[in-house]
Amino acid sequence: MTAKDFLIRGRRLSGRLAALQACKRRAYALATQATAPIRQVYVKGHSARRPDDSWAAYATLCQTIEAETTRLLGIQAEILAVLGQIEDNFVAQCLTDYYVNSKTWAQIAAETQYSETHLSRIIHARGLRLVEGLLHPGAALR
Repeated sequence: MTAKDFLIRGRRLSGRLAALQACKRRAYALATQATAPIRQVYVKGHSARRPDDSWAAYATLCQTIEAETTRLLGIQAEILAVLGQIEDNFVAQCLTDYYVNSKTWAQIAAETQYSETHLSRIIHARGLRLVEGLLHPGAALR
């Protein structure tokens, strides 16, 4: 796995974590809703679905979401551990902002007062070389 492949997983995690939390919020809203959706079937004035079914489904979904969230946070921790080994703090900060915090190079440039081009070409390339050396120590000598 290249350094970029290793790091890009962190950039994709933010979206997945947000999607999981949104799913959990929607499931909670459905489980606690006071009124049924129009398409829900009623039998003699009562819902065809028992309220306990909603909570059981919600609890099962929450367990699944929490397990997936824990797995994804483990990947993020792995990425942060590698980035934490970079001795150049500015490079580590830029890579963390881009790959873990999902900031754009333009946002990082505005915060650091560097040009976007300098960050995306020079600092990013230097960071990828450093990460590659950390992931594959023998490869750095070739």
